[in-house]
Amino acid sequence: MGRESPEPLKSRDAKPEAAVMFEEAREFAGDREALWRRASKVEDVPRYWHGTKELTAVSKEGSVTKAKVRFAFGGSGTAEYEVRETERKLVIRYVSGPFVGTQEVWIDMAGIATKWDVRFRGIFRIASGWNEDHFREGSKHALERLCEGLDARSPGPGDRAAPREG
Repeated sequence: MGRESPEPLKSRDAKPEAAVMFEEAREFAGDREALWRRASKVEDVPRYWHGTKELTAVSKEGSVTKAKVRFAFGGSGTAEYEVRETERKLVIRYVSGPFVGTQEVWIDMAGIATKWDVRFRGIFRIASGWNEDHFREGSKHALERLCEGLDARSPGPGDRAAPREG
C-alpha cells in the first residue's frame, strides 16, 4: 500500500533466530472512527484475532490493561494492551508465554495495519519459520474481520450479495 509503519522494521538479514517480524496492512474506505472503536476494544481481541483464544483482564491502569492470554495454538502468557487514542494505535506487549515482544495495530488515512516483532521461546522456537507464515496469514484475516461490515467494499457478517438478474 505504500505506507510506512511508525517505526521502520529491521531488514530480514538482521532478524534474530526464532523471531517473527512483519507488517500487514489493509486499505479501508469506511468510517475510521467505527473501525478504531472496534480495533481498540481490548476485551474483543479474541473475536477478531483468532490466535488469541481467551483474554482475561487482570487490571487496568490508565490506558493500559494487563491481561492473562490463552493462545489458540497452545500455551498461555501475560500481555499489556495499551490504547493510544490520539495516535489511533493499540500496542500489545507480550510479557510472558510462548513468545515475547510487541504487536501494534493502527488506523491511518489509508486504512488499518499491524506490525509484529516477537521472539519465540522454549519448544515454540522449533517452528518459528512456520509461525511467521501462520501469524502473517492470521493477521490478514484479522484485519479483514475488523473491517467487515464497516468498509464500503466488504459486506457485514450477515449480509449477502444481491441476486443477479438474468
